[in-house]
Amino acid sequence: MTERGQVEAICHFLHFTKAEVVLGGKFWLFWCDDLVLHFHEFGDQLVHMEVGWSGFTFHFSAVYVKYTRVRRRHLWEAMEVVSAKCQGPWMVAGDLNIISNVNERSGGAPPNPRNMEDFNEAVFNCGLSDVGFEGSQFTWTNSVEWQHLDRALNNGAWNELFQCSKVFHLSRGHLDHAPLMIRCGDIKATASSFRFFNVWRNHPDFLAIVQETW
Repeated sequence: MTERGQVEAICHFLHFTKAEVVLGGKFWLFWCDDLVLHFHEFGDQLVHMEVGWSGFTFHFSAVYVKYTRVRRRHLWEAMEVVSAKCQGPWMVAGDLNIISNVNERSGGAPPNPRNMEDFNEAVFNCGLSDVGFEGSQFTWTNSVEWQHLDRALNNGAWNELFQCSKVFHLSRGHLDHAPLMIRCGDIKATASSFRFFNVWRNHPDFLAIVQETW
């Protein structure tokens, strides 16, 4: 069976009505008729979707991040491009293949601080924050080390629209990665209060921006 045939068979089995293969087969996407999707590919690590649903539009970026620091930089740059163009609610999710702090790894060699700095700076520059999760702390293992590599990030506009968004780390079974289930919660009718994320303090321009804005 061809790849397209496999996609269509799975689409039918899962009771979706539409399917698409993007980024050279790295992502198989399934959705129903009540969603209208427009795709934009950025390099080989990110596909961005404008999603129309129930009279409004939100944005979703699926990522599959490379192993090396040099190649990951292309993704961070792509995310910043999307952030500059993106108007309204935006979520980024997938295998980020990087941790944000040392507590997100157990076992193995110590993490590279520069890799974490690159990731945290990209998250800060894009105005994103971690959605938060329930389930096992780690989403990947090779039976020697355990890491939190898979996650979802969203911007302030997403927090304004969807309350109680959360990621659930499902059972890995025989896989090395845990599947993610993202629950967006209810649409909010009123604005939320200001939220502060500790990762912002790691950005080198944090104090200067606070002083200037204050």
